[in-house]
Amino acid sequence: MKYLSNYEGYYNKELFSFLWKNGTLNQRIRQKLLTIAEEFYNDLGYDVPIKDIILTGSIANYNWHAKSDIDIHILLDFSQINEDIELVKDFLDGKRFIWNLKHDITIKGHDIEMYLQDINEEHVASGQYSILNNEWI
Repeated sequence: MKYLSNYEGYYNKELFSFLWKNGTLNQRIRQKLLTIAEEFYNDLGYDVPIKDIILTGSIANYNWHAKSDIDIHILLDFSQINEDIELVKDFLDGKRFIWNLKHDITIKGHDIEMYLQDINEEHVASGQYSILNNEWI
């Protein structure tokens, strides 16, 4: 039923069934994740358009495990906040860290971790799903 992997020794044959059905994100979960992302984004206090909201990490792949967290990346154009992209990245990462500390949000026991990503920053992951567009990337 399982294949060799680098975490706990296994890959799963299927995506995590609580979140996925036939390769599509469960619509109730999708709506919850969109609501959480919107609350997180609104707490930032910026009026920069969201380009995408992505679910990534092991939970969007076949190497999920019982303690996998749910990684959500909100993609923004950092240059619309300030031309110093590195400064914006550092500042937003600090805000993200504090927000995650203050908000103990889980879905069925899986922690939700929020991230902010510049649209020009490459994100390498074996699974990426656009929650906003409801499709695999």
